[in-house]
Amino acid sequence: MSLPYAGADVPHVLLDILRGCNVRCRACYNSEAPRIKPMAEVLAEFEFARSQRRLDCVTLLGGEPLLHPQLLDITRAIRAQGIRVAVFSNALGLDLPRARELKAAGVELVVMHIEPQQDRDDLAEDSPEALHRLRTEKLALLAQAGLEGGISITAMPGRDQEVQEAVAFALDSPHLSFCLVTLCLETAELPPLSGDITTGMRALGPVPPGTSDRSTRLAAVLGILNGSLGEPFAIHPSIDGDPRWFAHLVATVPRPGATTHVRSLRPTWLEASLNRFMRWSRGRHVFYQPQRRFLQLLHLLLNGLAGGGLRPNLGVLVRALRPGAAVRVKRFLLQVPANLDASGRLVYCRDCPDAVVRHGRLVPVCISDRVVKPEA
Repeated sequence: MSLPYAGADVPHVLLDILRGCNVRCRACYNSEAPRIKPMAEVLAEFEFARSQRRLDCVTLLGGEPLLHPQLLDITRAIRAQGIRVAVFSNALGLDLPRARELKAAGVELVVMHIEPQQDRDDLAEDSPEALHRLRTEKLALLAQAGLEGGISITAMPGRDQEVQEAVAFALDSPHLSFCLVTLCLETAELPPLSGDITTGMRALGPVPPGTSDRSTRLAAVLGILNGSLGEPFAIHPSIDGDPRWFAHLVATVPRPGATTHVRSLRPTWLEASLNRFMRWSRGRHVFYQPQRRFLQLLHLLLNGLAGGGLRPNLGVLVRALRPGAAVRVKRFLLQVPANLDASGRLVYCRDCPDAVVRHGRLVPVCISDRVVKPEA
């Protein structure tokens, strides 16, 4: 199924609320000097984004958004407009009191960027076991605060094992709702860029070798996800039509003393019809759907009846209805960052659902710090 996000009907945007971070990450796209944006500037960017899109959800990021002194006020201002709020954070400053403050302000989802080879004070050793413990601890405190949690990982060349471990962790975690995998993009190697997602974007300098083709790397990482999760549930294309987002929708039921029962959902006419109905009834598409047990079980039943596989879906339902059992429909998303073709044209996701405001325009977040201010 192709995601129905185009033009003003794209339901999501990112708000970059500050620069500066307390963790050093591999291949970070941030390259600007540390700066905390005043709340008025953040809200002005929000209003611009809202004028361009029928928003369902806004994700706050940075830098590290937990470092912004007015993060809670920004969240409340966005929620007052009836728009959901997520936070993308390294979670270094996330404890239970902080998580409860985020929940009280209106945040619903926190996606945590916790991955190998980060320079961070709360990870004593760089091992899969230590990473597993840290992610588990942070997801548990989010759940205790009533927040949904997710993880993000960068798929680095030659480190496929990290992707496999992250996917396995995400499937088994009782608290995780979302797992984001992004192919590595060395943004520092890109030349300055001009334009925006509407008018098109181009390089203002020579195109570095090796930036135009990621097909081999994509095939390897997609093979890992498909091997664990099955075929993608939905895709979103680039401006050239090639898939750039690969979304999997996976129902999981933990089994004490055994591996988690996993059922990858297949799209049917039902989901396409629901998308059209929600767009008609709400005036905008749904981007983020919180975990609600009854609706998840109903979706599994209706999806099976509509042709998604009735017998395996009923198998999940039977397991989920056992005493003490829990079902969680998890979203896995593989994203391919923008790239330059041989002519210097930037190829990016169509109408980029993960766009951010830069210089009064919407641009893909993955290359946002390479975009120069347009001449007056």
